[in-house]
Amino acid sequence: MITWKIEKLTTVSKGSHTNVVKNAEFHIKYEIDGRYAETRGNKDLAYNAESFIEYNDITEERAIGWVQAVLGEDKIAALEKLVKDCYDNMEEHEVSAFIYTNDSLTATEKTHDELPF
Repeated sequence: MITWKIEKLTTVSKGSHTNVVKNAEFHIKYEIDGRYAETRGNKDLAYNAESFIEYNDITEERAIGWVQAVLGEDKIAALEKLVKDCYDNMEEHEVSAFIYTNDSLTATEKTHDELPF
């Protein structure tokens, strides 16, 4: 089973809004019976003043949706296939494998270590 998780949100201030999410670090994991393959990445997110959501009202599902919207269906499918293929090619005795992808951006803004979810 493939799961998506948000590891960290990086925020900035924009106009009258504070804690605007600029970047989200995500984690994709394919796991069956305690064995898994995984990858991590991060994506910059666009700010829209008209659809702004207060930081404490953000859910993990919403943040995952933002990341997936930026990635697009083809990239989502490719990342999920990459993780599943890695799992399928693991040696029988291996418990986990990590796949490095070049889909990461470096964020330098203020980071909130405590997510609102």
